[in-house]
Amino acid sequence: MTLKQRISTFNGKDLAWVQGDEVQYGKAFIQLVRRLSKQAFPHAYRRHGKLIPGFASLEGDGQTKRLHLHGAIRCPDHIDPVDMDKMIRDQWQHCEWAMPDVKIEPIVGPWVNYILKDGTEALLVETISF
Repeated sequence: MTLKQRISTFNGKDLAWVQGDEVQYGKAFIQLVRRLSKQAFPHAYRRHGKLIPGFASLEGDGQTKRLHLHGAIRCPDHIDPVDMDKMIRDQWQHCEWAMPDVKIEPIVGPWVNYILKDGTEALLVETISF
């Protein structure tokens, strides 16, 4: 999922630019997981805060390679994978730091090794929702 490198905010008086960072991008992923969870488990999310399992890692340096997220989000058993793909695309567009570029693929083989190719330090720990 591609991320905006900075966003504009209005503090009531002036327009200011906020640079994206690991914390902001982690919050964007959690926002996505919460939106998906609310859509997938409306009652359980509202009553118990049930979340779809997932995690994200941040890749890129912001200079030579655009920062972007690699995420793993489990498709709930009662949702068709095609519908889940649409849900992810729709809900990602509502996240403040989201760019429209989203590539969704099923996890097969050594994909987890790829997501963590920059090492476990690339894992955004606050995004883990298992």
